[in-house]
Amino acid sequence: MDYGFAFLSAVDIHKDVALAERKGFTHAWLYDTQMICADVFQCLALCAAKTKKIKLGTNVTNPLSRIAPVTANNFATLNLLAPGRTIIGIGTGNTARRTLGMPAAKLSELREHVEICRGLLGGQTRPAADDSIPQSDWRMDQPQEKGAHLCRRQWTQDTGAGG
Repeated sequence: MDYGFAFLSAVDIHKDVALAERKGFTHAWLYDTQMICADVFQCLALCAAKTKKIKLGTNVTNPLSRIAPVTANNFATLNLLAPGRTIIGIGTGNTARRTLGMPAAKLSELREHVEICRGLLGGQTRPAADDSIPQSDWRMDQPQEKGAHLCRRQWTQDTGAGG
């Protein structure tokens, strides 16, 4: 059986994650809520450096705080630091967005973001979202075909995330 925990991202959370690993926890999920806690990817990088086997992921990131290539690159980088231990948790950003006074993402936005991330992490070239940008395609130089696992969380009630 797997056991995990979720905590606010903090610069010293790596100590709790390392303790959890020593106590037999298998997963550590850190919140990605910019106005409430520290940057999740910097905190996860510290966790990766201080642990050996616990799986690390976001609980959860969202498609509107970062464009998809940035999200994919963040997770590809984390997967280089913690090979095979990276899990991409992504949702509508209800808390992260509302603390900024903005609505959560629509499910259609979430779906598109996930598809772009999956493609980039799998080595595909993806068309840029804005065709007015001179560089019209996105491609990662070092795709992460193995190791980074993408999971998608959807909340449709009380989020206004329909679509």
